[in-house]
Amino acid sequence: MGRPIEDVLENARMIRESASFVSEEGRLKEVRAARYSLPGFDRGEWQRIAGELGWLGLRVGEDAGGLGLGLSEFCALAETLGHGLQPAPWLQAVAVAPKLDGDTLASVLAGESIVLPAWQEGPFDNAAAAQTVFDGATVTGRKSFVSMGMGADRFIVTTSKGLALVDAGQGSVSRDPAMLQDGTHHCEIAFDKAPATALRADWGTTELEIVLTSAAYLQGVARRAFAITSEYLRTRKQFGQHIGSFQSLQHRLVDLYVQIELTEAVVARAAQSFDADPAAADIAMQISRAKARASDAAMLVTRQGVQLHGAIGFTDEADVGLFLRRAMVLAHAYGTPTAHRRKFSEVLKREAAA
Repeated sequence: MGRPIEDVLENARMIRESASFVSEEGRLKEVRAARYSLPGFDRGEWQRIAGELGWLGLRVGEDAGGLGLGLSEFCALAETLGHGLQPAPWLQAVAVAPKLDGDTLASVLAGESIVLPAWQEGPFDNAAAAQTVFDGATVTGRKSFVSMGMGADRFIVTTSKGLALVDAGQGSVSRDPAMLQDGTHHCEIAFDKAPATALRADWGTTELEIVLTSAAYLQGVARRAFAITSEYLRTRKQFGQHIGSFQSLQHRLVDLYVQIELTEAVVARAAQSFDADPAAADIAMQISRAKARASDAAMLVTRQGVQLHGAIGFTDEADVGLFLRRAMVLAHAYGTPTAHRRKFSEVLKREAAA
């Protein structure tokens, strides 16, 4: 039996409230300062937040020292982080924390150690079974698109024989970072007989959680970009009037608002369905729908936001441009909108043929 919806909504409200500081005045200056640097986020703040707010234990069971909350609450955190454009890899770290135990988990929950997943061996749209080899003691292979991988102390690596925990700092692990349009980075990682420890957990539905929370993050990006644009239209004057009073611009804002609200509904529906039954046949389809919609909505809202700012919107000093750049990166991470629509339609075809 699922949890009462009232409890879920209250948990989500408290999480949003606890994380709201990421959108405070002046925080975007910190986002700007962290761009095109490595690891690209403040590890001191990571440890402080982990210790005070317990985000990393959000999906970890209460018996293991976590909060034991669901994907709905995780999406609430992701949306709030997107609203604040936070570059730190919270989503990936939160998603894999339940795979850990013992001292490793304790150090992660305290923010002393950062463990990130290394699971893609090529573009998400052409995903195949893991080819990375784990012989029980060492890992050999390559992983791609590891988000903010230069900030990791350890990696949870998917292999043909389950999950392995690998220390990122050893000589048998090489990391090649590539800077992205928004100033964050991802890594190509090579493991050359890197000493590793087998994990008892399996990869399971972790991929689905990462995809859906990235959609929730994009939802937050879109909502904040909309707020910035709306405020600009209320204050910018042309021909002696605030341009926000022009009916044509009001109509454009309404269209953008509708897309944001639809995205929120689709993401929430997918998260609630997952929490009710993560093994349900249509969960992957719902999450693909959410990611495709969130990607399109974030791109639409941020691009329109830049245009509605006029010439200043195309300068690096305009905050709305930061949100467009993040949308450009994350809309294509973990599957493009086209790829997720293809997955959605394939499921429908199989159901129709059954």
